Amino acid sequence: MGRPESTGILDRFGLTTDPSNQESDQFEEEAPYRAFGISRKAWGGEPMIVFILKTGQREALPYSDLRRLSFNPSEGITLTYIECIITITGRRLDQGFQKLASQRVVFIAEADHATGKLVEDGDPVITGLVIAEKQVMPRFSSQFEDK
Repeated sequence: MGRPESTGILDRFGLTTDPSNQESDQFEEEAPYRAFGISRKAWGGEPMIVFILKTGQREALPYSDLRRLSFNPSEGITLTYIECIITITGRRLDQGFQKLASQRVVFIAEADHATGKLVEDGDPVITGLVIAEKQVMPRFSSQFEDK
């Protein structure tokens, strides 16, 4: 049986807000693992991304502080924020990168080792999530201050 003809432009581009859509805008502890939580909004970026480490620790950072986003298939995704650099490693991260670039990702969840092994080969899995604070350059004012 064929797919019914779409009724609107949002349906044609896969941006429907249909509740049966697999995309979700919140993390649920008991739900099956998902590497990326995607907003159901058709347009308009999300205000923040919640980073969920395998330890359960969470940190939310605003898209407005994101200065650079890069993806290298062999190294992963790098998000450069004003105050930190976040490195995401794993497999099948290309679609997550595309959703990040359009500000639709609401959470990024790192899988523990056992969960990572259970994720099907075709699905994304995040095996490493590192949040590193940027080093602050020391002030040189003491060298030039009047005495």
